Amino acid sequence: MARKTAFSYLRVSRGRAHRRNLEIIDQRMWCHAFARDHRYRIAEEFIEIELGKGADSLELRPELGRCIERARREGAPILVASIDRLARNINFLATLLQEGVTFVITELDGPLRPMVLELHKPSGPRKRPRADRRPPPGDRSHLSEVAKKGRAARREQADQFARVVRPEILSIQREGKTTLRAMATELNRRGIPTYRGAQWTPMAVKRVLARSSDES
Repeated sequence: MARKTAFSYLRVSRGRAHRRNLEIIDQRMWCHAFARDHRYRIAEEFIEIELGKGADSLELRPELGRCIERARREGAPILVASIDRLARNINFLATLLQEGVTFVITELDGPLRPMVLELHKPSGPRKRPRADRRPPPGDRSHLSEVAKKGRAARREQADQFARVVRPEILSIQREGKTTLRAMATELNRRGIPTYRGAQWTPMAVKRVLARSSDES
């Protein structure tokens, strides 16, 4: 069966090359994994270098504009790693949804479908649920299963991040910085964040090396 066409849009922050390259690798990994699992062929990749705050407009996002134009012409979806790579401003996101193009957030589970933005206004102050409104046992079982899948997805994301950052750590080791503290210091100097976007510590380096070695 022939693969369907898709396009990918990667948006990275301006800054040190090491960090920018890691952001590109991470987003590319998510998009290609989705394309492989759903039998899509990424015809072209569009990379936007973020210029800073206020970039949520098509005038300041030329690569996104080109990507939308190609996708609309081909009738193909646009793969994006996470929703914040597409837009951080809800008004801009609503504008994009009117472009007649299907956006797929590849970090989320679910079938391929257009992203739908729904705004719900609370009708009044939140009330504590009464005892007779508690979910039945079947619903609680479903919620437990959803939570289990969420934990598994987070573990997989952490494992994938470890695989992405491992080559960077190995290059630091080849430079002679072989202690955990020295490696953490160098990662911070290069501007590479941890999986949770924090500063590196010796323990964080140890955990990443343990994860990536388990995967190899």
